[in-house]
Amino acid sequence: KEKSLVYHPEYKGVRLDIYAEDENHTHYNVEMQVRKKKALGKRSRYYHSQMVMEALANGEDYETLPDTFVIFVCDFDPFEEHLYCYTFGNECKENKRVKLDDGSCTIFLSTKGENEEEVPPELVRFLKFVTADLEESEEDFQDELRDRIAGIENLEDLKILFKIAARADSFHTFEEKMEERLHSKEKQE
Repeated sequence: KEKSLVYHPEYKGVRLDIYAEDENHTHYNVEMQVRKKKALGKRSRYYHSQMVMEALANGEDYETLPDTFVIFVCDFDPFEEHLYCYTFGNECKENKRVKLDDGSCTIFLSTKGENEEEVPPELVRFLKFVTADLEESEEDFQDELRDRIAGIENLEDLKILFKIAARADSFHTFEEKMEERLHSKEKQE
């Protein structure tokens, strides 16, 4: 859900489009960008800082600071390199193998990418869906998982999948458990 962060009236607050926290205390901010704005890098740095502002109580160790992800979904190519995904973390300029490990990651997703063979097909489908107009959004974006679930007509099977989804700690876990359930059901029939 959208969240506003304002810690002091004299300083700039932020309104996060989508703000979430997972079971590992990792914080996520997803921002939709339809126009290229100046200083996206500095904007991401500010978002990271605002997300952790209240995460460290006085006297706590820095290890308890949560990991943060700022994800921009851009309807333009922010770096004009024709990539669907640009991922940034802090690394040493002199030796790229040395990582700062500060727990922050910034990702720019671009609907204008051209490197389909280098990214997951689900990401490309999602980014094409993002730019689809109303008529195009009704097209099939080849979501096999959705299609498989939509094909289930037995209400009890759907209830079981709903329970699996509610208990899953990640989408990947849900997919695995769903496949196990559907596979065992097919064997029984």
